[in-house]
Parts: sequence; C-alpha cells; structure tokens
Amino acid sequence: MADPTTRPPHATRAIETTRGLLTYAELAPLLLPWLLRRLELPPVDLVPTDAAGTAAYLGALRAADRSDWQPLAAIWEQRLAAPLD
Repeated sequence: MADPTTRPPHATRAIETTRGLLTYAELAPLLLPWLLRRLELPPVDLVPTDAAGTAAYLGALRAADRSDWQPLAAIWEQRLAAPLD
C-alpha cells in the first residue's frame, strides 16, 4: 500500500493503481462510459460545457472525495434524465 502522505492534498479518498493513487475525480471519467454501456443507459456528456456546470461538477467530485455522494448523484440524475440527441 502506498504511503498516505503521497496522496494529493485535495483527495481524501483514493484508489491505489500501478501509477499511484487515483482519486474519484480521476476515476469517474474512466469508468462512466463503461458503466453507462453496461447498464444499457443512453450516452451522456461526461464533461460540462459551461463554466457554471464545470464548477458544480468539480465541487461534486470534491464532495465525493470526502464521501458526500449527494451532489454528484444529483448531477448524474439530471444528466441521465436528459440524454444526448
């Protein structure tokens, strides 16, 4: 297991990988396309295109790193309710 002092300062939760520690914020974009396909859900935008959406998404990812999943869940509920055309 990696030395906990090597974690990025913004990450309270991380997954150890061969390249080091991976936070939820880094892991989400890697797993979400696979998960959506696996669950037969429609494709969605993984990255917000406006400044307000980006700020909200990054804040939700930081909250998830602190084990507060509600903001991130709310964002994904909205995104899944409005699939891409």
